[in-house]
Amino acid sequence: ALALSRRDPAPEPAFVDEVRRAIGRLPVAECVAQLREHLAPNLPVGERYYAVVALGAVQNAGGLPALLEALKDPEAQVRRKAVDV
Repeated sequence: ALALSRRDPAPEPAFVDEVRRAIGRLPVAECVAQLREHLAPNLPVGERYYAVVALGAVQNAGGLPALLEALKDPEAQVRRKAVDV
């Protein structure tokens, strides 16, 4: 997730595609369960943000329920990212 959202320097599109494919090959239920733990509001905003980025790459929209939870995050940038992915 950190590699996908890096801004300086921005990742190459081919690299982003490969990372998304790799995340998409992970077992959906286990992946979402692990990432959901990183959405707790007491965790650093960066950690929650990157969890949202990774949830957006989960195959078959399996991360959607957790992304809906992220829409309730106290930090606007996390909520915006949940909408963007």
